[in-house]
Amino acid sequence: MSTEIADEHPSTLGVVVAGRAFQAVEPDGRVIDLALELGTPRPAPDKDWICPCRIRGLDDSRVWMIYGIDALQALTLANDLLATQIAAFAEERGWTFNWLGAENVPIADVLHKRPSTWDREVHEGHRPPS
Repeated sequence: MSTEIADEHPSTLGVVVAGRAFQAVEPDGRVIDLALELGTPRPAPDKDWICPCRIRGLDDSRVWMIYGIDALQALTLANDLLATQIAAFAEERGWTFNWLGAENVPIADVLHKRPSTWDREVHEGHRPPS
């Protein structure tokens, strides 16, 4: 089973099959439009699969090619990589986030990495005040 990160290949994202758009807010108030984008998983030259992914808005030319034993694993690992990268940027740069009309949304909620009252309210149609 191969789960390593392949070399980066510019401009090979292909068709985006899943993504999430949100904004990062710098400590000085500057707003950065970002999107986590997952390309279509496809067979690799060997027996494994590759899923391209990127963070649009930071360095649009950087596309990671993530290997998995099948399409689902490649897609899941690519999603995990993007979540790890954006969380690291947030910590390093002191970002807060705007998402779904709300400000100061915790990164874990933007990434759906934990259940929260805010998350339940959004799913029930009750957005927090913006």
